[in-house]
Amino acid sequence: MLRIHRDLLPETPGLDMILQIHDELLFELPRALVGKVTPRIREIMEQAYPLAVPLEVSVASGPNWQDLTEIP
Repeated sequence: MLRIHRDLLPETPGLDMILQIHDELLFELPRALVGKVTPRIREIMEQAYPLAVPLEVSVASGPNWQDLTEIP
């Protein structure tokens, strides 16, 4: 989360991290930015700490919680 605040948010106008719940982060951003920032957020979260097992991150996008669509 610190890397997202330090590295990603300043270089991405329109991207706001609005909620953190345990291991989940919620962002608000223009739809046009989803494809640009999703890979970077996934990379930052999966490499948050070196472990012997991989950290897998699932990403979803949508206008509200009910209409989320998984992003592979």
